[in-house]
Amino acid sequence: MRTAQPILTDSDLSKPEPAKTSNGLVPLTRDSLSDMAYNQIRAALMSSRLRPGQKLVLRALAAELHISPTPVREALLRLVSEFALELDPRGIVRVPVIDLATYLEVRDLRIELEGRAAAAAALLATDEDIADLMQTHDRFLAAERAGDARAAGEANEDLHRKIYSLARMPVLLSLIENLRVRCGPVLASLFDPECTRDGDPNRHAMIIDGLRTHDPMIARMGVEADIMAGWRTIAKRLT
Repeated sequence: MRTAQPILTDSDLSKPEPAKTSNGLVPLTRDSLSDMAYNQIRAALMSSRLRPGQKLVLRALAAELHISPTPVREALLRLVSEFALELDPRGIVRVPVIDLATYLEVRDLRIELEGRAAAAAALLATDEDIADLMQTHDRFLAAERAGDARAAGEANEDLHRKIYSLARMPVLLSLIENLRVRCGPVLASLFDPECTRDGDPNRHAMIIDGLRTHDPMIARMGVEADIMAGWRTIAKRLT
């Protein structure tokens, strides 16, 4: 039987902070470049910029990020280990194709966790928070009207992240983000100009109204309505 390896070693625990330059900047290392690549690819998954089955070509990604292939490879393998990406026997990294059963599981978890975060946010949101959310929501609507799928996906993710961050529950936010990484590519088609989504096109309004009136139930209901509207459209493509 293989002996379990410790998650943290003594050297990890005693590793010093990187020295700053005279300008107060931290020099970039391969590890920091890998983290940057990881965060950017993960954000692309969450904001629906990547689609199910899409290949992620190492050198093309490295060129796009203006870094060498090594930190990009490390970032991709990290995302594979988190099941956000998959690696086939030929070594090709792809965005996973989610089946109906998996999507249903993710959908139900999203309703529970995102609804809880929105309900908590409703008790804490300030007028300044609402004004910021409305600006982001307006940006989302403008992108949808313009048929700009990428901008709509980014604004949609930005809006949801801001809402759930207001709950001030970092563990819950981390769980939500992990689910949104898994479902983001599936939701990409919702932002296509030809897509006709069920429900109110101004579907985020109920969530924001719940936060504005400090009504946790309305905020939670708005999240469920938003997720279910997307689900009905996605279900037609997965069946």
